[in-house]
Amino acid sequence: MLDATTAERLVRLRALLVAAQARAGDRSHPGIHGAVVALDAACELALGLCLHELGVPPKRSFPEKLQQTRDALGASWQQPGL
Repeated sequence: MLDATTAERLVRLRALLVAAQARAGDRSHPGIHGAVVALDAACELALGLCLHELGVPPKRSFPEKLQQTRDALGASWQQPGL
């Protein structure tokens, strides 16, 4: 069972993804910017959740969090398409 904080963060992650999807169809500059911001926030939150579940205190920047996740997952890390 998820603790309350993790459950709230997962709900927030879902809301950010839905917002990004909704904004993705808007081709105006503010719409594109809004979609990028929402996706950035979703990625940052997803990495934070992953690190929390792995028991790794997250560092501050996105590149550091990404590297922490790679290091913690080791050989099981996969990044399709790259």
